Amino acid sequence: MDYCTRTDIENTGMAKQLIDNLLDDESIGSDNEQIPIRISAIIKSVNAKIETYLIAGGYSLPLPSNHVSLTEIAVELAIYGIHVHRNSEAPEGIGKRLKNAIDWLKEIRDAKLKGKDTLFPEQAVVVENSTIVLVNKSESDAEFSQSRLSQML
Repeated sequence: MDYCTRTDIENTGMAKQLIDNLLDDESIGSDNEQIPIRISAIIKSVNAKIETYLIAGGYSLPLPSNHVSLTEIAVELAIYGIHVHRNSEAPEGIGKRLKNAIDWLKEIRDAKLKGKDTLFPEQAVVVENSTIVLVNKSESDAEFSQSRLSQML
């Protein structure tokens, strides 16, 4: 799953021209066929980083859907990746945004490890006869609902 797209990155105000300039190693301009390949590689790297934190927190992948928080984090990580593609350092503000995004990932991971799902709190997993069902109830409500259903049948 891609947690962000080039459009998501551009929608933050990072202009297409700036992205092209930072990824155009050959100085060809926006027609450089390597730019989409490079941005795709940066996004794949971002996806891997995010999934490392999610797996460490106990999330099962793929997620049932993308979460707006993960898109925001992915965009920040990608912006940093774009800036450091050619330069060894990103501007100070970009570095701070990277740190905030990583801290946010750590909070998501740590909350999940403590039993609080901050991404999908409304979804509980109920396992019955090797079937996994996502429900919009707490686990105890879901178990009650399943037992009630079996009593009615």
